[in-house]
Amino acid sequence: MWYQERKGHNGKYIRYTWTERYKDPRTGLWKTVSVTLDGYTRKYEGEARRILDRKIEQKLKAVLKTVDDMTFGELCDRYIEWQQATNKPGTVVSTQYALKTLRDIIGDDTVITTLQAEQLRDLIIQHDPSNTTRNQRIKCLNKTLRYGYDRGLLNPSVEWGQRNSFPIRKLKEPTPAVKNADKYLTPEQIHTLVADMSIPKWRCLSVLLASTGMRVGEAISLSLRAIDFENRTITISRTWSLSAGVMHDTPKEDNSYRRIYINDRLASTLRMIIAYEKAYQASHEYQSELLFSDVAVRGGGYHVVSYAAYAKYFREHVEKLFPERTVMRDGRKMQNSPYILRHSFCCEARARGIPEDTIARVLGHSVQVNRTHYSHVTDQISRNDREYLEEFNILTY
Repeated sequence: MWYQERKGHNGKYIRYTWTERYKDPRTGLWKTVSVTLDGYTRKYEGEARRILDRKIEQKLKAVLKTVDDMTFGELCDRYIEWQQATNKPGTVVSTQYALKTLRDIIGDDTVITTLQAEQLRDLIIQHDPSNTTRNQRIKCLNKTLRYGYDRGLLNPSVEWGQRNSFPIRKLKEPTPAVKNADKYLTPEQIHTLVADMSIPKWRCLSVLLASTGMRVGEAISLSLRAIDFENRTITISRTWSLSAGVMHDTPKEDNSYRRIYINDRLASTLRMIIAYEKAYQASHEYQSELLFSDVAVRGGGYHVVSYAAYAKYFREHVEKLFPERTVMRDGRKMQNSPYILRHSFCCEARARGIPEDTIARVLGHSVQVNRTHYSHVTDQISRNDREYLEEFNILTY
């Protein structure tokens, strides 16, 4: 236990803040409690000790609350607190968004042990029309419940299942090939879309995404230093969190550290973007290391462009040019986000016969993820299939 002097507004009146640490048995994090008294003598030290011991006892009692009383809201708060200590800010924000809907569906005051797995599943089914969206909710709920099991916040004997198995069954949904079939624009559609964009910055960003298959956060965070024309490479080593609005010095995952080859057409595109960006910065009298920048300063002091503004502009132009892109085949509303340019890059690369491991390295994915997540059948692939089978005959007579 220790104390610190605290002066009043006039600088004369002094009080003393006594502080003590304790370890949260659930998260393993050190926390503090404090009390402010008028002195620092043994008398005040003893009084501070008694007050702080009571505070710590109350805190630990709340933490060690019996599992039968644990509400869903309390479990969500604990899960977010743990994530804040172990994950990137962007992951925490995404989890908070996902849990917000679940908290509305289930209710913060609902005592978890009063519900069975099938009841929770039915609540999610009643709320969302699409099995794909329902399964996303179930996945988030399973992770939250698993956190509660692993830390003793929930009783493992309840009828939700055993350790290392998801307590709530997922629903049948379309295969990745069907789910992702609409997340694709043909080269002709991309050309039409880019040509219709009147804002140069958004046009340049769209061209880069379509030409490289980068994630939007990677392109937004791309610095001029990452572009090496001499060795013809773009180095991906960081990303901008679209949800948290902060710069991460590491990309999304380990496979995301990579170098993208700059061919002649991409080199010409990059030089055009750099020339436009330098002129833009000069006209607005500021400097930035970013390939795409904005006058406004955002998280961490970066002149980062607004993803929300770009995504809105992109979506409006897609829906204006291609009115049929409103409802997906599985019934969900089409998002039409810039992410479809990444899907389009992968699909076209596969259609043109580029090896899967090469595509996976360029996208910053494992080969397995690349096969399942970007398994669209394009017109070009269908034409290739017909050509392969045209002269094929297993029988020789």
